[in-house]
Amino acid sequence: MSRHGLGWLIPMSRKLGVLRGVAGFFIGRSYDLIVITHHERGGLCLLLLQALLGSRRRRLMLVQFITQKGSGLKRLLYPIIFRLLFRPAVRRAMTLGLVLTRWEVDHYAAMFGVPADRFRFIPWPLNEGVISLPPAVEPVGVVSSGRTACDWRTLFQAAEGTTWPLTVICGRRDLPYVQKLNRAGRARVLCEVSLEEHRRYIASAAVYVLSLTDKEISSGQIRMMHAISAGTPIVATKVKGLEGYCIPGITAAVVPPGDPRALRASIERLLDHPEEREQLRRTAFEHSRDQTLDRYYQKVAAAAIALLATPQ
Repeated sequence: MSRHGLGWLIPMSRKLGVLRGVAGFFIGRSYDLIVITHHERGGLCLLLLQALLGSRRRRLMLVQFITQKGSGLKRLLYPIIFRLLFRPAVRRAMTLGLVLTRWEVDHYAAMFGVPADRFRFIPWPLNEGVISLPPAVEPVGVVSSGRTACDWRTLFQAAEGTTWPLTVICGRRDLPYVQKLNRAGRARVLCEVSLEEHRRYIASAAVYVLSLTDKEISSGQIRMMHAISAGTPIVATKVKGLEGYCIPGITAAVVPPGDPRALRASIERLLDHPEEREQLRRTAFEHSRDQTLDRYYQKVAAAAIALLATPQ
């Protein structure tokens, strides 16, 4: 990072995405490959700069490749931005995009008009690196959390008329909607908690609920990883974004999307049957024991090394 004496830009750029992208572009000019998480701060800026001002050789490897239309004005502008900027930039600058579900390979290849080998499926791990299943604790209620593809309406409909404690942890963007759904005070609502707090809430729950809407994006893998690593049984919606991760009776109790009755029944079955909770958390942990973050990053590094060894 210091080949051009620009390493000093990195600390300054951590809070400003545009500056981070600019710093990454100038620092990366003397490297054969630039690896960046696609949706992290500065990722889009770096992609655009590399496409417009970079060398003719594709040098970007985009990790966790996920496209999101956003909401509000961003959603209205997305078709224009995609056609004029994003699609041409990916075609010109990206040498490889790593996706989290297998179906995304063909999906994104068609979306961007590139060969399918420009995308590769490397599954996200479901174990943070925990060696043994955490001991069972006296659990308290139900926890649900998330920032992406959350189906809060179905969750609150499932909880209506029940008495089990419910904690909802949402992002700032979803907070007004969640507060509206919670106008009767059914749940304890938290917003933008720290990662450590999030882990503690999940670890203390009897059941973790992953209530999702079915969208054309990967979603929920990191939340599943946190719950399985904490030893907390999961009730999850069967959506395309969790394909290959959400395995009925193995990694989660699975319910159809948008079905509050099925969601309530699955939650209450686990709450009422401690032996089933214990079985599910053990099965999920054993299934995911070897799927660690370290192994995931080893696979990412191996993909990068293979790119460097392959002439374009």
